[in-house]
Amino acid sequence: MAAVAYVLTWVTGLIIYFTSKPQDKYQRWHAIQAIGYGIATTVVYFVLTALPGLWMLGSLLWLLIIVGVVILAVKAYQGEKLRLPVIADFADKNA
Repeated sequence: MAAVAYVLTWVTGLIIYFTSKPQDKYQRWHAIQAIGYGIATTVVYFVLTALPGLWMLGSLLWLLIIVGVVILAVKAYQGEKLRLPVIADFADKNA
């Protein structure tokens, strides 16, 4: 379930977070990190696509977001924690 949390970033992260038991710390940690990753990438994507002349960077960012999701999901499936700056610290405190 930890790997599934990354599939649709914040959407599946919220579903996993609210349906998991409080003792499932590993699953909840990845759900929180998926939520944070989804929010951060969505904000950056919309800022880049809204600014004139930067829509091409937004398209490149979309590809990087997908690669990031795949890497995070694979690491979670393997039982590892790939720590994202700031987001991982928040997940540590709230999982």
